[in-house]
This record gives sequence, structure tokens and C-alpha cells, in this order.
Amino acid sequence: QLIDEQRGLQLLQTFGALLRKHEMREIAAHDVDKTLRGFLKLINAVVRIQPSVCASDVAELLVDDLFRFCLFALPSPHELAPHGPAKCKSPKSRLLAMQTLNRIAAASERALRRVLQLMFEFLSQDG
Repeated sequence: QLIDEQRGLQLLQTFGALLRKHEMREIAAHDVDKTLRGFLKLINAVVRIQPSVCASDVAELLVDDLFRFCLFALPSPHELAPHGPAKCKSPKSRLLAMQTLNRIAAASERALRRVLQLMFEFLSQDG
């Protein structure tokens, strides 16, 4: 085995923190943020190699980050920027974020439930 579960959790936590701290660089769909894509690829690799990490608190936090900040972030009434708040705007970055979210949810019922809860909350918002 390439990495054990404990090391997988450490890597997931580290890459998740880096993703969370990463400033938005994709302002429009044609912009490319190679660092963002690199973080997503690393997270995807950890999940592919050690899927057991997907049932953890670390993975649940990552699901929230991918959903809320990378893919489906909505501006608050006070921050109506023309480029929107989601970190992933290019088709490639959005695809990588969605693939990562899908891989985590496919590996863990807990993560899948969290994704469904976030989707329900998103679709229930006013506006």
C-alpha cells in the first residue's frame, strides 16, 4: 500500500488547508489557476489511493470547502462582485473539483449524506 490511512488523513488535512487558504485567481472562465488545479489533483490522488479517509471529519470539512467555496459559492448581499465568489471558474478547475467531490462521496456514505445535505441547502436558498 502506497500510503496508510493515518498518512492519508494527514495529507488530506494539509491539502485541504492549502485549498482553503488559496486566494481566488480565476476571475473568469478563461483564467487558469494551476496551483488550484494542483491541490485538487493531489486531493483526488489521496482519495483514490486511500478511500477510507473519506469517512473522516477531515473529508467532511473538505466536502464543505469543495461545495461551498470551489463550486457553488454565492455572494452575500454585501459582496456582489461581477466575477462571483467561487474559486473554480474555468471548466477544467470546475471539472476537477466536481470529480474530487464525486470521488469522496462515492467512497463514503457519510460524505454522500453531507453532499446531499449541502445540495438541499443550496437549492432551498431564497433568491
